[in-house]
Amino acid sequence: MKRLSSLKKKFPCFKIIPHSQFHATDTNAAACLAYVIAALDSIKEIWVVGHTDCGGVKTCYNAVHSPPHEQQLDSSIWKWLGSLLGLALIKRHLTLRQLTDENVRVQVANVRATLAALKVTRPIKVKGYVYVLGKKPGEGILEEIK
Repeated sequence: MKRLSSLKKKFPCFKIIPHSQFHATDTNAAACLAYVIAALDSIKEIWVVGHTDCGGVKTCYNAVHSPPHEQQLDSSIWKWLGSLLGLALIKRHLTLRQLTDENVRVQVANVRATLAALKVTRPIKVKGYVYVLGKKPGEGILEEIK
């Protein structure tokens, strides 16, 4: 487990930007990854960071475990969350936290597949973490997901 405050000292530009999904078909995400890998030879590791209390994970979890039509969301949101909803349906036995962890594993696999499609030849580690929110901002802990 790693405290966020210690990571900020080690990585001054470290930011957590929550996204529920890394879609290889998302040209913005794929282009950002391709650019970073091409432009920055110093990149040796990529972190995929999910977080507890994630709205996307909770939405999909509740969609599977709640009566139909209880959640009224725009179709664009459901399109974005489609693979996560599919994961929640397949793994309906998981708890909310377990679904969060599993989603991180899936997104790690998606990033690795995109790196392979980009024909990246140098070794780059892709690791998954869940940021466990603390009671106060900055008190959270990063847990590596295996």
